[in-house]
Amino acid sequence: MNVSNYTNNGTLWSTCNQIANTSMSPFLSKIVLGTSVASIVGVMTYRLSHNKQQAKPGISFIYARAKVQSAYAYVFGGFALTTLAGTAAHVSGFSLQLLKHPYLIAIPLFIGTIVSAVTVTKSNKNEGTIQKVKWVLFNICMGASLSTIGFFSKQLITQAAVISLGIGGTATLTSYLAPDEKFLKWEGPFLNALACISLVSFASLFFPGQAAAYGLNKALSYGGLAIFTGLLMSRTQRLYKEAKEKRTKDFDPIKASLSIYMDGLNIFVRVLDILTKNKSEEDKKKKAK
Repeated sequence: MNVSNYTNNGTLWSTCNQIANTSMSPFLSKIVLGTSVASIVGVMTYRLSHNKQQAKPGISFIYARAKVQSAYAYVFGGFALTTLAGTAAHVSGFSLQLLKHPYLIAIPLFIGTIVSAVTVTKSNKNEGTIQKVKWVLFNICMGASLSTIGFFSKQLITQAAVISLGIGGTATLTSYLAPDEKFLKWEGPFLNALACISLVSFASLFFPGQAAAYGLNKALSYGGLAIFTGLLMSRTQRLYKEAKEKRTKDFDPIKASLSIYMDGLNIFVRVLDILTKNKSEEDKKKKAK
């Protein structure tokens, strides 16, 4: 099977699936954070020393790097817009209304997020004004959908953001510095795994309160984190490959940024979920004592 063709045809489905899926104790979180920071420092040191030993980069490398930087500008811009939209929605009381009327508000909001993501992906005008407007609307819808995160502990949200940045940064640099394109082969299997956890998540709704559901929930949290980290590594290599192979006018940084944005966002949601559940378990144990 040609993995490249498979993943290209499944990009739209993957984006929609990840949107649907976006709905560690303090000691452990510090270990994860410290390991991520140490890995980033090590990889950056290696990169700098490696660059000194190499000849001056060619023109094609410079153009490719500029394309990658343009795509990541939209990735971080998307995170910023989502954060601002989510914060505004929470402060205005929209998140409370979202909890009170989940079907009345959440379903249209979910449809709006999907439609805006699809139109951005299917757009033929690279970085056109209309496409940028659709991209902004997508991030606003996503921020509004996630505005209920504002009810979580601010300390846990901050921890989750920093840990996610460490995990995402380490995964991105590792895949970027890899000597070959082996991580590209991961995309197909990881998309299949994503489909499986989506089905399992849906099935678990019919077995609330069961002991099996508790273990399954744990597996979905950690498994989802592993899957989206692997997808981030694969998408990073795909982005760099497209930046090298495509001409500037054929390369769309907005489209290229969308899947990486969704992977990063899902990593954050999974980390926050893990931190919250572990904190809840710790509180229960303290009360039991």
